[in-house]
Amino acid sequence: KTPPPKTYPIPVNYSVVGEGELRETFKYVGTVKPYKDATISTKVSGTVLRVYKSEGDSFKKGELLLKIDDSEIRKEIGALEREIEASEKALLALKAELTSAKVLLKNAKENYEREKFLYEKGAVPKVSLEEAENRLALAESKVKALKAKIEEVELKKEALKERREALLSRLNYTEIRAPQDGVVSALLVHEGDTALPGKPLMKVIYPQFGMRVLLNVPPEEAREIPVGSLVKVNGLLVRKVVKVYPATSVSLYV
Repeated sequence: KTPPPKTYPIPVNYSVVGEGELRETFKYVGTVKPYKDATISTKVSGTVLRVYKSEGDSFKKGELLLKIDDSEIRKEIGALEREIEASEKALLALKAELTSAKVLLKNAKENYEREKFLYEKGAVPKVSLEEAENRLALAESKVKALKAKIEEVELKKEALKERREALLSRLNYTEIRAPQDGVVSALLVHEGDTALPGKPLMKVIYPQFGMRVLLNVPPEEAREIPVGSLVKVNGLLVRKVVKVYPATSVSLYV
């Protein structure tokens, strides 16, 4: 007389069999690198006064990144400018003296010609002619010496100007400005450090030119990853495999 047990449906999971691509996923540790980067340095020596950016900071073209002490260079420029000013004053004095010397030379020539004429006529003794000739020679020597001195001072002045221009050019290297938009990837100096010619100050990257992810892959697995395979970083699809380098590093393909 016991009633029959109730029957219940049995849950079953199923899938429709089909044909398609079975994709296998490989996981690797990689390195992100830019296609274009730069190591920034300077051509002058000096103390780093200010660093305007930190690692990871973005910057725009022309933006000031780092400042180096330029007080010593400015002192040299000031000293050169004073020397140039002194040379200009000396030139004015020499040119005025040359003008007077030329007048004396003209008078000496006229006097010599007169004494020569009188001597030839027997109106004056030979000693008078010789004295006039000596005065003429002295006047010519004076003019020649002044012209040489003026040339020397002018050459010195030009050399001073060239040195000043070189120092003014060096001033440009005390301010490190961004050549184009980018990001600071590594800061190699800090405020108070000494900057030296050719010594790296910071490293920057230019993400606008693209980035790449380099993976070290075992050779047996590299054969299973053809060009065009999808690449994900932390689950986010970023790109496809564009190249497999034939070179190896520690028995790993890149």
